[in-house]
Amino acid sequence: MRNSIHQYVLVSLAAIFLYPDTSDARPFRRRGNQRGGGGFVATALSTVTRPVIGIIRKRSQLDRSEYDYDWAARRDWHKEGAKKRLFANKVRVKLLLKKDLASAPDHIRVRVTWWYLHRSKTQHTAWASVRQDGSDVFYDVDGLEEGRLVKVVSDIYRKTDEQPASEKLIKNGTFVKNSEGTFKYVGRLHVPYYGVTTSENIEELKRRARIISFSFSQWYVDEAYGGRYCNYDCYSFYQTSTSGELNGFNLQAVSHSDVPQLSKNGKRFHGDYLIMSGHYGMALCYDEDTGNFCTIEGNYALNGPYRINIDPSNHGLYTWSSIMSISAEKNTKNETVN
Repeated sequence: MRNSIHQYVLVSLAAIFLYPDTSDARPFRRRGNQRGGGGFVATALSTVTRPVIGIIRKRSQLDRSEYDYDWAARRDWHKEGAKKRLFANKVRVKLLLKKDLASAPDHIRVRVTWWYLHRSKTQHTAWASVRQDGSDVFYDVDGLEEGRLVKVVSDIYRKTDEQPASEKLIKNGTFVKNSEGTFKYVGRLHVPYYGVTTSENIEELKRRARIISFSFSQWYVDEAYGGRYCNYDCYSFYQTSTSGELNGFNLQAVSHSDVPQLSKNGKRFHGDYLIMSGHYGMALCYDEDTGNFCTIEGNYALNGPYRINIDPSNHGLYTWSSIMSISAEKNTKNETVN
């Protein structure tokens, strides 16, 4: 009887440790003949499945690579001597690398796929080098327009002495080669990075960038850790995200039907206040490629935690109030958010 119990325990342990965890696998697609900086060439034959870097654990264990939004959650831009992390022409993607990658960040390259949120079907690709500045480990998505929102997907490669066993491993993107050497695919960070560019001179765009950076930081914590750290309903999410940033500004009513043309004329909407039937939200943008409205909202799930959602296809009818400077609002009826 004792031997049977021992055998059962051993079989159970083997199943736990040897069975592969595919819960965090994501579809991985490459487009042929796309070039990025640094001389990299990415080609592909078909869609294959790639492992995501690690699985969800407690943050303190850091057994998977993460994005680092803590600077935005802390609102570092209000702190004297804080490093600059919001820029007018680029998005800085700050990383928390798992231990085996963190030891040599200069050996890491990132295949970056990114989209403007207001042009969601227009895809861009590039290669970026990971850099380190003190405790900051990051790469930059360069050459962006000011006051824009971007969605970034990060595929991690590490420099290696290993050589591909066949040409197929180069064609499917497992290995890439350039003048710097050979790099091997490690994995994709588990969710996209959402970032925003600011402005050098326009105060409205600076405020919008700070509001949305905080909002994205709360979305990331919620998305990465299953809502366990999210304490916002829809109204308090907007209030907390805009805390202190609306001083000196008002919210001007905008006709829902005018938003598409205003967007095409260059108007920015991220941070705007949306009132729906029994619900409040925050605007991100009008997607000119799909005709949809993109929002970020705090929600309460029945029998579950609060969740923060980024909705790329919101068709809801709502009252739209846009952040405007006082000087630009003469002879208009304004609303303020308490």
